[in-house]
Amino acid sequence: MQTRAMWVGSIGSRWDLADEAKGRKQIREFMKVLAEAGTNMLYPQFRDHDNRVGWLSDLEENWVGWDVFGAFLEEGERYNIKVEPWFCLWGDGQELHPEWHARTRDSRTRSKTTSWMCPARPESHEYFLKLCTEVLDRYDVHGIHLDYIRYMHEPCYCDFHVQDFHAKTGLDIYDILRPENKTIWDQYNCDTITRFVEEVSKEVRKRGKQLSAAVFPPLFPPEKNNYVDPENGWPEYISRSSTWNSWCGHCRLGESSHCHTCTLEIAIFQDWPDWCRRELLDTVAIMNYQADLTKFKKTTDQSIEWAGKIPMLQGMGIYPTLGPDIDGLEEEIRYCLDSGKSGICFFDANKFVSMEPEIRQRLVQAWSR
Repeated sequence: MQTRAMWVGSIGSRWDLADEAKGRKQIREFMKVLAEAGTNMLYPQFRDHDNRVGWLSDLEENWVGWDVFGAFLEEGERYNIKVEPWFCLWGDGQELHPEWHARTRDSRTRSKTTSWMCPARPESHEYFLKLCTEVLDRYDVHGIHLDYIRYMHEPCYCDFHVQDFHAKTGLDIYDILRPENKTIWDQYNCDTITRFVEEVSKEVRKRGKQLSAAVFPPLFPPEKNNYVDPENGWPEYISRSSTWNSWCGHCRLGESSHCHTCTLEIAIFQDWPDWCRRELLDTVAIMNYQADLTKFKKTTDQSIEWAGKIPMLQGMGIYPTLGPDIDGLEEEIRYCLDSGKSGICFFDANKFVSMEPEIRQRLVQAWSR
């Protein structure tokens, strides 16, 4: 049976869970709708970027003081839906560890909306590994689902990052201005993310559980990417460094916040094809939010090739801003199912449950055929 999955976002911030009895009733009704739709896998967001979680944790603050995650697991068992908690990584919104934060060259934190821990730091790895293993050891979960398993669109230049790069490569941070050194810089950053995937994968496998991850799609619209040749396919460079843009290495080293040679400043260093080749993952979920069916098909085909024998889900946005209209969604679902090599994952279940019943039923019919 093909996997029919959904992400469930923003549970801690948008759901009314203050009263436990009402909260449990809400979860049961929610899961019942998903079960009736044929959902067999759920990725509920249980670790937010603001250091809050949905289980009773010794490490971070619980949303409402009761075991919301446990309630999801109970209802998942009732309705035969596998549940993997969705972890948002690196966020430190409460600034519990500012000494570990990622920095720009001028010492700003990574984002306007929250602070992020540097993914290269061993302390960051240890912090998030403890959160993952806490859940693995306390609950009978199917597995763990990683998100934001990447950089936040830019490299980090905190003191540790710069010093560690030099220790491992012998290069100074300014050496990445040279084109011949860019690959070394890219690979160093990719390795910092891959090491964490290795660490989590080891802990998950020790317990006989599964590891999945939400990842960026393998290509970006050609008109916004200097590296892409729409006629001849998508270059190995994107696969190797998972850098979507033509970032030249010096935009964040000078006074300018944007370089005229960079068409889009996104550097995520998420080498998920390597994770699949090495079988570090059990499932890879591609965030393939495309309104254009031609681009969706091309992305799907390329991601199937890169995933190899690792089971794959194509993530489809069912919000108007993330995906096509209902007719387009039906086409995308059919394309995935006809391939026989990709399951479906909707973003997200909140939107699905709130849809008009007739619209929701069309999606159910499309993915249940």
